[in-house]
Amino acid sequence: MFRRNFFTPFSLCLAICFLLFIVRIVIATSTGLGVDESYNARGVFDVRFGYIDHPPLFFWLSHFSVKVFGFNHLGLRFPAIALFAGTSMLVFFTARHLFNDLAGLFAAIFLNLSFIFTLPDAVWFQPDAPLMFFWILSVWLAVKLLLPKTDLSNGKKYLLWALLGLSVGLATLSKYHSVFLVAGIFLFLLTNKKYRFWFKHPGTYIALILYVITILPVLVWNSQNGWVSFSLQLSRALPGEKLSLHPEWFLRNIAGQAIWLFPWIWWWLMRQLFRTISGMKRDTRHALLFWLAVIPILFFTLITLWADTQYRFHWQAPGYLVLFVPLGGYFAEQWKKNALTVKRKIIYSSTLLILFSTVLIGHMNTGFWQFYGPGKITELTGGSFDPTLEGVDFDEIRERFEKEGWMANPDVFIGGVRWWQAGKTDWALRCKKPLVVFDQSISNYNLYQNPLALLGNDAVIIRFPEKNKQPAVEQYFDSITRIDDIDIIRGGRKELRLEVFYCRNFQIPDIESDDYLFSTNTR
Repeated sequence: MFRRNFFTPFSLCLAICFLLFIVRIVIATSTGLGVDESYNARGVFDVRFGYIDHPPLFFWLSHFSVKVFGFNHLGLRFPAIALFAGTSMLVFFTARHLFNDLAGLFAAIFLNLSFIFTLPDAVWFQPDAPLMFFWILSVWLAVKLLLPKTDLSNGKKYLLWALLGLSVGLATLSKYHSVFLVAGIFLFLLTNKKYRFWFKHPGTYIALILYVITILPVLVWNSQNGWVSFSLQLSRALPGEKLSLHPEWFLRNIAGQAIWLFPWIWWWLMRQLFRTISGMKRDTRHALLFWLAVIPILFFTLITLWADTQYRFHWQAPGYLVLFVPLGGYFAEQWKKNALTVKRKIIYSSTLLILFSTVLIGHMNTGFWQFYGPGKITELTGGSFDPTLEGVDFDEIRERFEKEGWMANPDVFIGGVRWWQAGKTDWALRCKKPLVVFDQSISNYNLYQNPLALLGNDAVIIRFPEKNKQPAVEQYFDSITRIDDIDIIRGGRKELRLEVFYCRNFQIPDIESDDYLFSTNTR
């Protein structure tokens, strides 16, 4: 299979990455934006050093991307697609450096056969794509620096430290997870005597200085905004007012991680994690990979014992990303013993990924799996909403706005009662209307629009059905009138009915100082 020069592991990996790059462009242009993507869309126009929910890098990247491709699905998602092709190649280079070419190929193959990496992290407009790229770039640089194949010159040592500091800094500008990269490198150096000399090496401190310089934008912005972004992320890891343990949350999170990765791949990765533990003392490769992988996996899993992280099963993903490197080494060993078994695992995993993705994307776009699909599963677990609808663009909202003349009326703005619902409306209108979210939970919408500029205007509030007859926003308007609902159609079938309220004369409540909407200081 690999005897001919043009069938080298490197050329095959490159060909696979290129093929998947094309496939992901097709997927990106043929599927709607998810809830988080819709919510984030407005941020590409409001370029700043920081945002409430996430650091700014993925907004910056898509800001330039939409200038090339337009404000559409591809414009928002292209950076993720391009970056993940780079992520796959860096996994190849890392595994090749630590093991061999074949290990690099298998590491990249199985990375792309894992659902969370091959679709959400490789296609969706979210901070995870640049995080994964700069995370594995940092790992590759750390491997080349700390475990070189040949002696490094002083100049190269300084260069690698400098690049490592910049890379970890860019990972921090993607997502705050990168603190675990710093911790992993520190613990590796601390727990291995022969590497502790690096604590005295100037290159280490050059890396730290460049790291701090790189993350200055988020430090400056947070210092000017009450450290709101840091405190929000920290609050998600803390218990509520009273500490109580919830083993059901813990088990749900582990199950969710396995499903996102695919259970068999998750099991293979967990075996590699324990393999790195058992091999730490005799092999520094295992020690370094262990410390770079274990902290995010362990931390974000343990906090679910007391913190309800809900369905955020992807927070551990950077740690799993590193484990594909030793997994590639393992399959390279197995290839020598029984190539047929490895081929079968690739074929089975590929078949299941293609089948699962085809059914999921097909159902999301057409709703063909009406009676036995995700909606039915949700009903069995006590819900009533098909979660795949969150990945459908609510174009009917734009049609209604154009029909009523609201789209062209500068005196009408959008109102929302939940940030995620408002995001779906905002994207449907392509962020062309001012938007105010009447929700006490803080979000990026607190940044984008000063409500004082909209006083005296009317609002159209769109929300998902709720038991209350009307939104609790009476103090802000002279009158609130329920008007005709908007039906969301998928595959010729009414899948969701959105409630619509016309609100007249937006105003400041009587007690302004106690009002969350007008007292916020994060704009």
